[in-house]
Amino acid sequence: MKPILTPVTAAVRANLRPGVVLWLALLAFVLAWLFSAGFRGALQWVADAKQGAEYRFAFGVYVLFAAVLPELLQIVFFQQGRPRWQNGLNCGFGVWFWGIQGVATQGFYDLLALCFGTGADPLTVTVKTAVNMGLYCPAGTAAALIVFKWREHGYALSAWRPLTTATFWLTQYLPLQVSGWMLWIPVSFVVFFLPLALQLPVTALIFCFWVLIFTFVGRRDEPGKP
Repeated sequence: MKPILTPVTAAVRANLRPGVVLWLALLAFVLAWLFSAGFRGALQWVADAKQGAEYRFAFGVYVLFAAVLPELLQIVFFQQGRPRWQNGLNCGFGVWFWGIQGVATQGFYDLLALCFGTGADPLTVTVKTAVNMGLYCPAGTAAALIVFKWREHGYALSAWRPLTTATFWLTQYLPLQVSGWMLWIPVSFVVFFLPLALQLPVTALIFCFWVLIFTFVGRRDEPGKP
């Protein structure tokens, strides 16, 4: 059990500080939603603006926050403003991968609304969160890990062989998934508390904030980083 528990524990510790920051930001978001009419109005404006273009909006915001923003932060803060070819390659790869993830997320939220309704009562929110964390989140984590591992090995067919072993799933996938549950279960409760039209924009907003936290807090936690 130790070879399994060690990477899981390490992953939880590595994500603890970014997670605390994210949870505090989430608390601030909930308070603003409950007590600020201006904040609710701004979110409603976003929801109205994307009406009729939900899937194009989902593609665009995920590309912006998950593909473009991380590379820009990398260039500005960690490469002294000097772009490299690898930044462009990473961004180009991220456009299609994260764009598809955004469209899939919007489709999944629509499916949950169809199956369980659009209510914000505790039972509905809990059921949606359980389905999200039990099905969609593990599948999305697996897809992301496999595709990015494949990219790391130059898209070689031989890279797929290690991905089929129990060692890969227990020592690499499991720690990542446990960290994901730790961080995103509270987020999921908040997202499904909101009206359907706001769920993906808010997910994208929180995802953007997570990218910022992970880029700066996570980088400072690495040995030798300022």
